[in-house]
Amino acid sequence: MSLRKKIIFIVTGLVLVSGIIFLFSWLGKLKSPVRDPLEAIPVSAFIVISTNDVNAAWATLNRGNLVWDAMNETNWASAVSKVSSLTDSLLTANPEISGMINGRPCWISLHATGKNNFDYVVTTSLPSAADKDDFISFLNKSLGTSNKIGRSEWNKTMLLDIEAFKGGRFFAACREGVIAFSSNEELLKAGMDQLDKGPTLKSDKNFVSLKETAEEKSLANVYWNYQRLFAAMDRVASDDGKEKLDDAGNFAEWSESDIDLQPNAVMMNGYTATTDSAKEYLSTMSGQTAQAMQIDEVLPSSTISFVDYGISNIDDYFLKYDAYLDHLGIAAQRDEQLAQLHAENNFDPKINIGSWLGNEIAVAQVPDSAGGTTAVAFLSTTNTTIALEKLGLLTGKEDTVEITAADSSGCVIRKNPAENMLPATFGSLFSELSSTYYCVIRNCVVFAKEEKMLHGIFLADRNNHTLKKNRTYADFISNISPEANLTFYFSPGNFSSTLKRYAATPWADDLTLHDKLIRRFDGAIIQFSTGDNDKGLFYTSIFFRHNPQEKKSMSTLWETQLDTTFSSRPYMVHDHKTKGLDIFVQDDANTIYLISSAGNIIWKRKLSEKMLGEVKQVDALKNDKYQLAFNTASFLYIIDRNGKDIEHFPVRLPATATNSVAVIDYDNTREYRMLVACSDKKIYNYGIDGKKVDGWKTYSTNDIVLTPLQRTIISSHDYVIAVDRSGQSYITERQGNTRLVLNGKLNAPVKKYFLENGKDLAHSYLVDEDSSGNVAKLSLTDVLEHLHFSDFHSSPDMEYRDVNGDGSREYIFLDEKDLTVYNREKQPVTAFTFPEKTNVSLMIFGFDEKDIRFGILCPGKNEVHLVNNGGSESEGFPLEGETPFSIGKLNGNDAYTLVCGNNGRYVCAYAVK
Repeated sequence: MSLRKKIIFIVTGLVLVSGIIFLFSWLGKLKSPVRDPLEAIPVSAFIVISTNDVNAAWATLNRGNLVWDAMNETNWASAVSKVSSLTDSLLTANPEISGMINGRPCWISLHATGKNNFDYVVTTSLPSAADKDDFISFLNKSLGTSNKIGRSEWNKTMLLDIEAFKGGRFFAACREGVIAFSSNEELLKAGMDQLDKGPTLKSDKNFVSLKETAEEKSLANVYWNYQRLFAAMDRVASDDGKEKLDDAGNFAEWSESDIDLQPNAVMMNGYTATTDSAKEYLSTMSGQTAQAMQIDEVLPSSTISFVDYGISNIDDYFLKYDAYLDHLGIAAQRDEQLAQLHAENNFDPKINIGSWLGNEIAVAQVPDSAGGTTAVAFLSTTNTTIALEKLGLLTGKEDTVEITAADSSGCVIRKNPAENMLPATFGSLFSELSSTYYCVIRNCVVFAKEEKMLHGIFLADRNNHTLKKNRTYADFISNISPEANLTFYFSPGNFSSTLKRYAATPWADDLTLHDKLIRRFDGAIIQFSTGDNDKGLFYTSIFFRHNPQEKKSMSTLWETQLDTTFSSRPYMVHDHKTKGLDIFVQDDANTIYLISSAGNIIWKRKLSEKMLGEVKQVDALKNDKYQLAFNTASFLYIIDRNGKDIEHFPVRLPATATNSVAVIDYDNTREYRMLVACSDKKIYNYGIDGKKVDGWKTYSTNDIVLTPLQRTIISSHDYVIAVDRSGQSYITERQGNTRLVLNGKLNAPVKKYFLENGKDLAHSYLVDEDSSGNVAKLSLTDVLEHLHFSDFHSSPDMEYRDVNGDGSREYIFLDEKDLTVYNREKQPVTAFTFPEKTNVSLMIFGFDEKDIRFGILCPGKNEVHLVNNGGSESEGFPLEGETPFSIGKLNGNDAYTLVCGNNGRYVCAYAVK
């Protein structure tokens, strides 16, 4: 073929191909038009989700997002996952259908149906209404003959009833190019019926205005209707919860947010629409300028949740708030409350509050001393002096009460004589604060139901123990805007008990089931701000984050910063005022601290030396008020509740102490004896008056004594026991005179030994181990037994304790990474291996007679572990920590708290189950 013919052939071919392409394009335009799948979403939806690429959205969601992975543990999220998986399967199993659907909008909606049921509808569209036969063919082909497919026509709609697909049943419909799936046939019909009769969501002007702002390139867009959402929540709420949800549906009309998935978080940004009238509460914020949120600089770090109002013009807010209440029909009720407050207390909200109110108002839920929660209000001021002056004008039946803290902290607390002042002024969120006390903290007036709560918040601020100083919160809050008109914050793990209280029984049980899941989220926040748009919409931002550490660690209840680092164990000591426990700790600069159960530093005091051993408590004045007794190398101390030495103390020891003091109350008469060993190899005995006890025979030992003396009673006789470093024991009566002489010796060097007292001397023992883990067991009748349990990798630490409540002691060894419990027959009964080397120092905690747990520190990973006597890690462990720790009922209730050191200079408290 010549070149000329070749060119003619190619040109002719190109013309023919172009003609074919044009023809197909023209014929495509003649296809039957399709309806918008949004129109088939029933208008009863309380949540609507859209995506323009369902395949990509589903793939992204399942690509290792920690939030979705965690949520999939719940039954409802698993159900949603099945629905989405079903949709994904139906739309992608056939390449032809996938090509038809790809890039087309897909809508998913949730609906409240029946008594307590929730159902879904999924809609999308085909390229042409004529493609429905292809879709039916695809369903038959993909579902196969093993599934039952019922087909019928209803009101110009093809309906499919599909059973046994993936173990369930659903319904499908196709009409005018719209295909839909649902768990509820009537819901599906209602959506299809809208295609003819309307109205549809496209008729809702607020929904449409938000849809116009939605970012089409976003992974997905979420819409929710407040009235229907809170109506759905009311179905699963307890009576208390229903009361809290009253009028919540009047907050706004619709919100829309574009979803941005991060590896361990979800960020949602969009807008909220309200009507032009006073119908919704959010409209009271219209015209206000968003304010910088600073209230978290005063809120305590233990805050569970808060609502923060940023208001630039309080008079305009009150004007619109009155109009909103008038719309609800309860404005007269508020007017009556304010009139009564004026008559009884001379209260005028514009004078007594508005004249000094700053740009922020907040109400928070914080832990109370009983283990529950309580409400606290924070009102920022333009001038605290004017605030106190105007509040001081209030009159009432009770005189104004001023209370100055006993530790001269400068906290002045006043009684608010105007009952119901806060609820009448600011609304139902302040309903718990009808009767209040108040004080000034920084630039805020803080209101609470109890004086001690205010004093605790005051001390928290003074000790930099505020929410803004909480590292987890500070990191979390950095992801949101610093300015807003309304901010709602929740700490999910700490808020779970409140959620359970507000949920009806089946849902509360479900929350309990997923308590560990809830604790993995370190925060959830939603903000509303007046935007710069011309539609009167409120910019809306939502952020919640899954904390990877929460898979192994619970959030701290509080964290308190010391002056410098510390490595010693924090001890829990009784507080005769609160009937709970305080924390006593010494830092590396030798400063001692007493810290309250809420994490506030009560006092601190510099010592010249490091403490030796544990702190003990005595009632030196015999008035049920406890003091702290301990010793350093040079001094014996007894310090009172305020950090002051009691009379006659400290006592200078005659030589350097080699062990920690033993405090003995022989007859429970509070006539304490304090025995301490010194480097001169003598045992000294002091009374509560700081003097050496008359009649005590100060005896000498062959070697220095490193362990505290112990006392036991056997057959009505007192035995006071000392064991020196070489393993020699010294057993005396109360006056120090020798009662028993034992020739057998424990394993040297003795740094720790155990006393097992039995029914008689033959069944009473002194027990210790050597550096290889070999055990010496010496009876008080001088029978010595040596026991070998294992060839350990290093020098193990041992405890000798009944760990299962059977009345017989077990031998517990910690060897580098391995914890092993042996019975008296030297058989291992419990074992646990740690991922890192431990500090080879065992701590034993008794939760009850049969619930004994082992505390271990892994310094390489900054982790503290708590192992059950059955050999499994306690729930929520390991936790972050760098020091040995203590566990006790910190608030005097049934809840256990662990206290340890972390991040060098922080004392941290964790809830323990």
